[in-house]
Amino acid sequence: MNQLSVKVKILLLAAVMLVITCLLAIVGIYSNHQAKQHIDDLYHHNLMTTQYLSNANIQLRNLSEDIDYVILQDYDPADRKLLLDEMNSRVVNIQENVAKIKKSDRSPRAQENLELLTEDLSNFAQQIKACEKLQNTPEDKIQLLKQLSGAHAIGARLSQLTPDNVLQGKILFQENDAAHTRTIQIFLGIILIGLIAGIGTTILIAGNIATPLEEFVRQLNAVADGNLTQEISPKLAQRRDEVGSMVKALQKMQTSLRQILGEVQSESDENVAMAEKVQELVERLDNSIQDMTCVMELMVANMEKTAAATADVQQQINILTQAITENSNALSPQLAASMETMNQAMGDIAKATIEGAVDSTAIAEKVADVAAMAEEILDKVNESRQGAENLKQQVERFQV
Repeated sequence: MNQLSVKVKILLLAAVMLVITCLLAIVGIYSNHQAKQHIDDLYHHNLMTTQYLSNANIQLRNLSEDIDYVILQDYDPADRKLLLDEMNSRVVNIQENVAKIKKSDRSPRAQENLELLTEDLSNFAQQIKACEKLQNTPEDKIQLLKQLSGAHAIGARLSQLTPDNVLQGKILFQENDAAHTRTIQIFLGIILIGLIAGIGTTILIAGNIATPLEEFVRQLNAVADGNLTQEISPKLAQRRDEVGSMVKALQKMQTSLRQILGEVQSESDENVAMAEKVQELVERLDNSIQDMTCVMELMVANMEKTAAATADVQQQINILTQAITENSNALSPQLAASMETMNQAMGDIAKATIEGAVDSTAIAEKVADVAAMAEEILDKVNESRQGAENLKQQVERFQV
């Protein structure tokens, strides 16, 4: 059952119900046919026999009246012959009705009586012909009475056929009732078997579909809740129906999620470690930059002091040079040139010192900018590390 698809299972249930419906239809058709057959038998083999017996009895009653007239009245030969011919025609009508009864009545006992009745009718017809030669003498009257007494045997045979025909009608009715009862029992049996088979098939198919679906929904809810530790039953995964396909898809999704979450967790751990390392490096860089800033500020201050001292020295040299020039006109040109050269050198030193102080100030400003950028980088690194830790916490929510 696990190897059949849901569509095939539903078609199987529909086939079971269709078979039950077809069985009910077949039994109904057979029952109607049987009822029609019993009605036909009742009509052709009972009612028609009753009709033929009624006609034969009517002819026999008329024949008995004619016999009374022939025996009691003194007719001349011509009138008697007419009456005997009429009697003979009534015997012929009775024979025809008896022949029809033979065809319609199926009772063995009735067939035996009909054979004897046919012989009696044949003999009585011959006796009627023999009566045509008799006269109205007392001896002929006695002979006529003997010859026509065979009508009593015919009446006796016909009287035996009537109750047998009634019995056959009763048997046909009983067979019809038995067939009707049997048909009702077959209907009830088929309905009961159909209910049992339908309910059993429905429960089997519903259990084969509903139970695995409940397990599938439970596994799906577990995955939705972040629990990937539950294993799917191999029995469900080996099914070849639609439920098995869904279970295989869920199993594949679990495997993919486990792989993805494992990779994400590994990457998040690496990101956290890297963020911590970068944070450490940036903090060290920031400390170095802070130290460099202090050194550069100190260097700028020293350069400014050096520039001021150099300016003072140059001023003193200028004063000294002027005093020497004013006080000693006999100074050699070589000394004067040396003093001028020293004065220029001191000017260059002062200029270089000022330029160095300016450059140191620019460097200090650049270092300050770098320090500010390092602070921003540190903030970004902290945010990255916090995001990596949040991602790690989210991943750890899943139970892999």
